[in-house]
Amino acid sequence: MLATELLALTLATLAVPTFAHKNREFHNIHNHGAYPLSPRNYITPETRRDSYDYIIAGGGLAGLVLASKLSADGQTTVLVLEAGGSGDDRKTTIDTPALTYYDSLLSTQYNYGYTTTAQSGAGGRSLNWPRGKILGGSSAVNGMYIVRPNSGEIQAWHDLIADDSNKAYADSWTWSSLLEYMKKSETFTPPTSDAESTAGMKYNPDSHGSSGPLHTTFPA
Repeated sequence: MLATELLALTLATLAVPTFAHKNREFHNIHNHGAYPLSPRNYITPETRRDSYDYIIAGGGLAGLVLASKLSADGQTTVLVLEAGGSGDDRKTTIDTPALTYYDSLLSTQYNYGYTTTAQSGAGGRSLNWPRGKILGGSSAVNGMYIVRPNSGEIQAWHDLIADDSNKAYADSWTWSSLLEYMKKSETFTPPTSDAESTAGMKYNPDSHGSSGPLHTTFPA
């Protein structure tokens, strides 16, 4: 029997612009209809199915995107388990850019509250290491920041696993290979001309996608 505190979602198969739970609608706030989301239902141990095609542990950004992809054919059933809460009671804070940045959830039950071990490079201090304990994971508590990894770190990962026996596999973990998938997942909306000129914003449109399910932009 699953613990009752685990939040479970089943991915239904009907396509609609938002996914709903009773009276709450979970909107992609930049949804332009290109990637309509399917209805999701919170379930309890008593209402879950006997089996699913896939079970994903963790309802963070990666887990939810993976579940969405797996269930896109309308036939595959996916169960997502999330140990944290739904965030329903803080929906406005999560969905409003100014609130999610200035009225952070990091001091609430929705943060695991991890800390690092003492770091010699930080003067022997132990530092906070926030992680979201909520549906949406850390992406629901990080002020709507989207930060890509450093290209040098990805290349170092590639070099660590690359040898003559698995070159083709290792080459799929290069920065250029990863960038293509990040672009596929993204719909980037450029900043307004006023915001761009006022803040001196610089960006390379070739580094961004235009038809993916994850909508990104600069603050206006």
